[in-house]
Order: sequence, then structure tokens, then C-alpha cells
Amino acid sequence: MKHISYADKSLLAGDDVVDLLLHYAARLADQGAADDVDVHVFSADGDETIATFVLGPGMGIMAEVAHTSMPAPDNSEAMAYLREKLELLDSPPHGGPMDPEDTELDAFYTEQFAADPRDARAD
Repeated sequence: MKHISYADKSLLAGDDVVDLLLHYAARLADQGAADDVDVHVFSADGDETIATFVLGPGMGIMAEVAHTSMPAPDNSEAMAYLREKLELLDSPPHGGPMDPEDTELDAFYTEQFAADPRDARAD
């Protein structure tokens, strides 16, 4: 487990989610972007709670190893979210020009974007 220091508070969470959170925070700062992430943590009084971390440029966050026998709270959702967001930052989706010879979607677009007969005006 690790202590996460953020906004003058120290919270306790599992190593894996903290490592992903720090990596994501660094990548967001590098991109000049921001996001918020909910993480299950233990508060200073030992209660399990959910902390929302706002990450981005200028947002200070750090972690230090905590020696405890407490089991880490379940952060499978947060970890899946962080991995997905990191994957998008590392390999952003991209498009390219369409092949004018590819007519596979022509019927779909013709049907979806056909003029509505109710819009026709009688001149």
C-alpha cells in the first residue's frame, strides 16, 4: 500500500492503483490536459472512502510506501479506467482519408441521411 499526498491530505491505497494514478497524472500534465479519477482509499482515520483526484498541470500529487498489513481496497474499476486512458494517450485513435472506391457504406448513409419528405415544401 502507499500513502497518496494530495491537497494537504494523505490517503492510503493499493500500490497498483497509486502507480497507475501517478503515471496518468504525469502523462496528463505532459499533454496539458486534465481529468478526474475516483479511487477507493482509506482516510486518515482508517475509514474506507472514495476520493476524487483532479489531475492535470500544476496539480501536486505524490506517493510514499506505507508499511501496513491492511488489505488494499478494491480499485479494479479505477485501474481499468486508468489503463484505458493511458492506452488512448499512448496510441490515440486516428483517421485517414476514405477510399472513394469503397462503396460499402453508401446504402447506409443514403438511408440515414435521406431527405425527410415532410421537409419538402410545395412551391
